[in-house]
Amino acid sequence: MYQDFETELTPTTHKKRYAKVTLYLEVPSYEGDSVFDEYDIADIISKRVTDKKDIFETGPAEAILSPVGSDDPSKFKAPVGFIAPDGKFYLLESTENGLAHLTLANLVYSIYKDSINHKIMMNRSSYSLDYRLEYAGFIKVHAYDIRYYAHLDINFDPTGKNCLYTPDITDAQKEALITYIKKFNLDKYSFVNDTQYTTKDLIKLLKEGDIFVIRKIFEI
Repeated sequence: MYQDFETELTPTTHKKRYAKVTLYLEVPSYEGDSVFDEYDIADIISKRVTDKKDIFETGPAEAILSPVGSDDPSKFKAPVGFIAPDGKFYLLESTENGLAHLTLANLVYSIYKDSINHKIMMNRSSYSLDYRLEYAGFIKVHAYDIRYYAHLDINFDPTGKNCLYTPDITDAQKEALITYIKKFNLDKYSFVNDTQYTTKDLIKLLKEGDIFVIRKIFEI
């Protein structure tokens, strides 16, 4: 039914991920050593790792790879990407990829396609995938610029009988957005859909505002 989404290129990995690797090595010990601990081993490896002299692999590596969506915004200089409804960040450096939202959109869709409201996606079928995601619950960020339309009737039905609303932001998104705003602003200002807020005021509204205040922030 949603073949137009499924045929789009879906990357298998994200650009920013972290790995904790355990590699079993055989390293030389020296006769007469009274103490031979992890610091000695680390010193030996650091001195010999370039040519692997006297160091041999004795077993397969064990790797723990950080999950997709674990991007830490504090590690970025000028991030661009999405904040998902579960509060996870999907980011790239804007200086590295001028089409980062398009690049990330396929990845984000592939992860959340089972929970996305496809009525909203199909309503915006003429839009690129990154914009469809924006209407379906994913906040766009680009350094100090924030874009999302909360509780927007995209059917434009004046009778109110056939309204199709974009999702309100979730509590997880709110907390993630506050974290993001604290780090990325321009001279203590942030912009939501081109409306300028002081960082202090925007955080206060997000923390203390009721659902109607929050919707007001994200209106067109």
